[in-house]
Amino acid sequence: MRNSAGQAFPSLSRLSKILKRPMSSPSKDKRGIPLIPPIASEMLRDLIITPSRDPFVVLPCVAEQTNNARHWIDPKTLPLREPIETYYARDPYPIPAVSDREGYYGDDRHLDWWLSGLRDFLAVEQNFLQYNGTLGNGRRILELGCASGRALRHFVCHAPDAQTWGCDINLRHVEWIRQFLPPYIPVFQNTILPHLPIEDRFFDLVCAFSVFTHIDHLELAWLAEVRRILKPGGIAYFSIHGETTWSKMGPEVPAYNSLMNARNEIKGPEVNEALFEGPIPEPKTVFAWETIRNYNSNVFHTTEYIHDPKKSS
Repeated sequence: MRNSAGQAFPSLSRLSKILKRPMSSPSKDKRGIPLIPPIASEMLRDLIITPSRDPFVVLPCVAEQTNNARHWIDPKTLPLREPIETYYARDPYPIPAVSDREGYYGDDRHLDWWLSGLRDFLAVEQNFLQYNGTLGNGRRILELGCASGRALRHFVCHAPDAQTWGCDINLRHVEWIRQFLPPYIPVFQNTILPHLPIEDRFFDLVCAFSVFTHIDHLELAWLAEVRRILKPGGIAYFSIHGETTWSKMGPEVPAYNSLMNARNEIKGPEVNEALFEGPIPEPKTVFAWETIRNYNSNVFHTTEYIHDPKKSS
């Protein structure tokens, strides 16, 4: 394929090779400044998150967070294969400020943020070992919606023989990973549209944490796109809001607080305390609001819907 000037476009295979090349780290005088264009077109604003261009603020690495009194996740409850100190030692990288981690574990619960990523990594590792063997040996892994690396950093640090990729609709997150995690990680910005610049049958594992919980439209098209880039026998590992999440909805659950705070703007079932005392209203229940252009919904799925999405599209 060629453009109007007769120049050949790079193939998807070539784009993949470009993304896999080690990237140079930002120079010291540029470190901490995200490379984000000052403006975006109206069309592009519908497809991506247009983030702040403020300089990054980073926090010390996890080893310096272990004496933090405000952490609720007990490492002893995690399915560790090694002492927790070994996991701490493998990750010398800084931790993002609360403003650069989707608000997860606010205030000073920085260790909880790190441990929650380790918990997700260990769950994926256990499932992969059960079905496909080790995460090493050059396995290719993509975290779809990687944010600033809450889970991705653990794949990089604790499965170093794998090739870990990341993508997110927020360029600020991509920049955080590019600047503060190892420079050999291929990371890029995608859009809300179900298309990724990756060749067919490329990844052994695609995981997405708290991504399909926010996809109201094009959900099945995204599943088809993930299937396209997975190798035969590859694994897709996604988190959802299901009946278990619904049964726990209360002030201690971030999704509950998000919905209650935005209930006057929400399109969908009326949000009140009584709503969560019953079952999920629809097989796929969408709470959406129009105050922002995208990333503007919370989605809940029943088990029946997950097992057979053709019943409720």
